[in-house]
Amino acid sequence: MQQQIIDIVDRVIGERPESLSANDLDRDLTSVGMTSLKMVRFISLLESEMGIRFPLETLHSDNFKSIASVVNIIEDLQKRSV
Repeated sequence: MQQQIIDIVDRVIGERPESLSANDLDRDLTSVGMTSLKMVRFISLLESEMGIRFPLETLHSDNFKSIASVVNIIEDLQKRSV
């Protein structure tokens, strides 16, 4: 799941000198070029490509601050749906 999220972040952010890696899981996404508009696209791609829906109450910045925080919220959502 981490690599899939990294790939989506790289696509959304676009041209960068280097791709994100597993070493960047805790890196603030705004520091790598994530803007509010790109975040909307990122969330949309996560939902469509991972087959999940983010409830309104999960859509706050702390849940999307880093790749690690995104992994955590997705794992929580998957546990709830079981």
